[in-house]
Amino acid sequence: MKQRLLFSLVAGVLSTSAFADCTFVYENKTDHPVTVQGFFDTGDNKPVGTNWIVAESNTTTTQKISGDNKCNAIFRHSGQLLARIALKNDSGYWTGNKGFLFSTDRSYASIGENKAFADDKENITLSNGLPVTENKFHVMICNADVNSDDCN
Repeated sequence: MKQRLLFSLVAGVLSTSAFADCTFVYENKTDHPVTVQGFFDTGDNKPVGTNWIVAESNTTTTQKISGDNKCNAIFRHSGQLLARIALKNDSGYWTGNKGFLFSTDRSYASIGENKAFADDKENITLSNGLPVTENKFHVMICNADVNSDDCN
């Protein structure tokens, strides 16, 4: 009886941590709205069509991902968790790398054609080098005259 109770308790704790919500924080330091979406790079690099949100100008917006996108599952099974924040207009994306052993737990911007664009077509940049955690990913959106390394 004790073993069954202990097993149930351990299974409950493990399932709770495996299905933890993941938080994406978008800090938009520009005067331009930007439509974004956070998701986990499981190899297909495709965001969910209905999960886009607008990071309004000069605000901080939070998006929680749960359900099929289990925040800790990829991290627990492969030793690495790769989060991605896509701009809806495909002009750039941000990746947050939560690694195992030799990987740095940092974020990196990838901007197409050396420019990323806000919803109103104004140039913007995304942050580089911000620390990431197992279940929280924070991206800064800055004006185009700010280098990605200084966007923090």
